[in-house]
Amino acid sequence: MIETTSCPAPIDRLGGLDERFCEVMDAAPVMIWVSGEDKGCIWFNRPWLSFTGRSMAQETGNGWAEGIHPEDFNRCLATYTRHFETRENFRMQYRLRRYDGEYRWIDDAGIPRYAGDGTFLGFIGSCMDVTHLKALEQEAEELSERLVNLQEEERQRIAQELHDSTAQHLVAASLNLAALRSKAGTKVNEAKHWDEVETSLTAALKEIRTLSYVMHPLGLGIDGFTSTIRRYVNGYTSRTGLTVRLRSTSKVDKLPLRIQRSLFRIVQEALANVHRHARATHVSVELRYAGDRLHLLITDNGRGMSGGQRGTPMSDGVGIYGIRARARQLGGDLTIRTGPQGTSIDVLVRVRPADSITDANGGEHGVI
Repeated sequence: MIETTSCPAPIDRLGGLDERFCEVMDAAPVMIWVSGEDKGCIWFNRPWLSFTGRSMAQETGNGWAEGIHPEDFNRCLATYTRHFETRENFRMQYRLRRYDGEYRWIDDAGIPRYAGDGTFLGFIGSCMDVTHLKALEQEAEELSERLVNLQEEERQRIAQELHDSTAQHLVAASLNLAALRSKAGTKVNEAKHWDEVETSLTAALKEIRTLSYVMHPLGLGIDGFTSTIRRYVNGYTSRTGLTVRLRSTSKVDKLPLRIQRSLFRIVQEALANVHRHARATHVSVELRYAGDRLHLLITDNGRGMSGGQRGTPMSDGVGIYGIRARARQLGGDLTIRTGPQGTSIDVLVRVRPADSITDANGGEHGVI
């Protein structure tokens, strides 16, 4: 039996909304809580009590925190305390135990409340059960990861076909051309045509080999990330004329191939976007370790992405989907900021101890 809610005396300080406030909030379709100046909660509406299956007396003070999932407890309380002290709005998600013992994902938004004379009274917040949305997000992430893996497999298949078949046909055609040319006449007008065909075949073979490498860099599993990304950046600079400053720690070479490949693809996609859209003259790519975190930062001095403002997160655009999917695959945090002075792509990955292999040198590779 859930006890009926009633407004305790502190609620009277909400400006006379005491009993009427309780009646309205009890009828709300969301869970609502109110805290006092000491951070302790002083009131919960009927939907909250119905959800937890606990009484008002059990929930008030810090009692409500007993229902937070152990894995979310410290983060949840730290967020609440930090914003309470700065008196700033907050929004967070955590798992809260329901009356039947099941933990459900809760989206909790809190705002500071004040008396008519400006006196700080505490916080008021509203919560919604978003477990079904979290499940959909998880499904979307899993689908995204499968699509990325399929894309990688298809790239590898096409690259192998180009390297083993198409390129070899071009090599054979070039050799046959040389044999035919040695038997042909030496008229000036004929020689010109022979030269043009030979030049076209050579250019086509070079393009095929470049495309094969870009689609699936075979050296990644042999030479490691640092050497492979350096070769790629050198080729990128030659093809585009853009100046690229690359700095990478050799520790990346010790990570599992799946992580190296995802990092390579993020850099590759980002540089492709810069070339296609940014009108930049300079790009910086930096990978560094900080404790158990791997930080990848890519910045350019281009015109920025359409619709973005400097210092603000950027929504998905051309090429961003692939970068975002790769970052999710790594379990990393992705931040994209853009403006008229350029764009930065910031990926922060927490490396598990099993993935991290100590590099005795721990040195930085030089700037390109």
